[in-house]
Amino acid sequence: LDRALGALEPDQQRLAADMFDHLVTPSGTKIAHGLGDLAGYAGASRDELRDVLARLSRERIVRPLDERGVDGRFEIFHDVLAGGVLAWRTSYETERELARERTRRRRAVAIATAALLALAAVAAIALYALSQRERVEDEARSARARELTARALGDLTVDPDRNLRLVVEAARLERTRQVEEALRD
Repeated sequence: LDRALGALEPDQQRLAADMFDHLVTPSGTKIAHGLGDLAGYAGASRDELRDVLARLSRERIVRPLDERGVDGRFEIFHDVLAGGVLAWRTSYETERELARERTRRRRAVAIATAALLALAAVAAIALYALSQRERVEDEARSARARELTARALGDLTVDPDRNLRLVVEAARLERTRQVEEALRD
């Protein structure tokens, strides 16, 4: 049974597993079904299932019940095979579910990785924006201090109190050599 089913292509194994679900009851009793019914149960065309049934018939896993051969009704070849068929189908379904779970897990890891990379990119952009904002604020503060210093030094004799207030405000914004000299003047 294992050798015969292992020789099938993966799609054919899927069809056999879906078909076996209806040829053997969970308690191990074999049931006969027609080709059309088995094709419907397996979700396949008659032609796809006909090839699988022909191969399994040659290996004496299933057998046709009438003279119509691969177009008629089929059952498990012998009652003794029912337990083995159930065990193989259970094993096959378990492996198929594990494969689906591995695929889901790989997809989840890929999505999580992409999300982390996107988060890292957003964090880097945010840090860059913050540093640029600080630089712009520093430049604006420096420009304002230079403006106040220049206004204060414009005409020292007209309003010395106003000029002193301007230079003191400039000194609060930025402490440079030019501001110190303006304060002295």
